[in-house]
Amino acid sequence: MRQKLRNLNWTLVLGTVLVGFMLLIALIGPSLAPQDPMKENFALSVDGAIRTPPYPAFRIPGYPLGTDRWGRDLWSRMLWGVRPTLIMVTAVAGFRLVVGIIVGLLIGWAEGRRARRLDSLLSALLSIPVLIVAMIGIYAVGVDKGLWAFIFGLGITGWAETARMVSEQTRLVKRQTFVEAARALGAGERLILFNHILRQ
Repeated sequence: MRQKLRNLNWTLVLGTVLVGFMLLIALIGPSLAPQDPMKENFALSVDGAIRTPPYPAFRIPGYPLGTDRWGRDLWSRMLWGVRPTLIMVTAVAGFRLVVGIIVGLLIGWAEGRRARRLDSLLSALLSIPVLIVAMIGIYAVGVDKGLWAFIFGLGITGWAETARMVSEQTRLVKRQTFVEAARALGAGERLILFNHILRQ
């Protein structure tokens, strides 16, 4: 038993617990919020006196973390904010991963002049500051679209790093013996690319 506990990947266990906790808060967090996260309070009683926001933490019943400068309950805003944040992070990470893998495979699989052109284009994209690209993307969609504008703006950034890493690995893997053997047995490029190289 001790040996099993010693061999356990505690980092993975802790990470799984934290992710599970965040998912739980995303599901039930809004129902636990004691206040309306958008309600502004410009006059509340603090220690028997009427004061203006921001209100301190642990001083007002129903406002455990206090408020921001508009008097909105910080604890309720945190509970309500987990769900859209997780949606945004998951969508952005998924988009970056899918686009980066596809583009990286195509660049790494290319040969000759085409490969050099695609590699130069990827290097040029990597040289553009991420913040500028994100702001242009958000502006193009429109800030009034809310969460989806930020998902698009952040999604169009970051995939180039994934594409660079995948393209380099693709160049290494496609020269391996098992790829040459698959080609010798008559496998087409698409089959080799998606059944052999993508798995690596």
